[in-house]
Amino acid sequence: MAIPAYALLNFDALLRAAGDGNLALMECLDAVTRQPRYVLCAVGRSESDYVFTPFGHLAEGNPYDAYLPPDPDEPGGFIASQEDDERSFEKARMAEFDSLPEFSISTLHIVSGLLLPIWRLLPQDTCRVYRLETDDGERIVGRVISPSALSVLSRNLGVDQVETVSAEQAWTAVANGSSVAVLASGLSLRRVRVMNEYRIELSGFTAGIRDWLKAAGLFSEIIAWETRFFVPMREEGPKILDRLMQRHRLIELSARG
Repeated sequence: MAIPAYALLNFDALLRAAGDGNLALMECLDAVTRQPRYVLCAVGRSESDYVFTPFGHLAEGNPYDAYLPPDPDEPGGFIASQEDDERSFEKARMAEFDSLPEFSISTLHIVSGLLLPIWRLLPQDTCRVYRLETDDGERIVGRVISPSALSVLSRNLGVDQVETVSAEQAWTAVANGSSVAVLASGLSLRRVRVMNEYRIELSGFTAGIRDWLKAAGLFSEIIAWETRFFVPMREEGPKILDRLMQRHRLIELSARG
């Protein structure tokens, strides 16, 4: 039987949902055992992406219930190329799990100390207080400040922003869709969705710098009779952004509304 649309749920999403690779795998297999309508299948777009969560309708119109929600970064249905057996699913599942890095590294900006007197001066996009402990045993309690709010916080407190946002930090903020990078000369970078995939698009460029942009690593496409430039969403993305920032300095990271 041909299986049509399935929501793409990659292994990284399963890890976030279950917190453990083996547990996530067992939950997948247990769900299929308990619910005959659930299946294991390979997604045609990528051999390494597997799903077990039917989403949508079969050709005859019978609905399939979703066991876990699809990954929010991968909306929409994909055609499942084949139904898989348990051993093939487990092999692909664990191969993907083994390829994940042991740790993920991120940079947090935290305001700590006596916060109540300056609470109204802090950005109000999030008011959660975090308690952290370093590897050296140092404990920190404070508010996490997003990179896009650093300049606003410095201005509110009447101090110069000592730390400059790096290209790596700016890239992370733009790539996850939370911020827009505003550069000098009227340029800006933001995440957009083009042809069912996320891209980092450069806006505000003039015809005179197109050749330089291509030399810096950006690529262009003509879409709806308009030339658009994008930064590849690969490992070299932060390096390309760094080249952009060297010529057109980063003015601010503004939060997306």
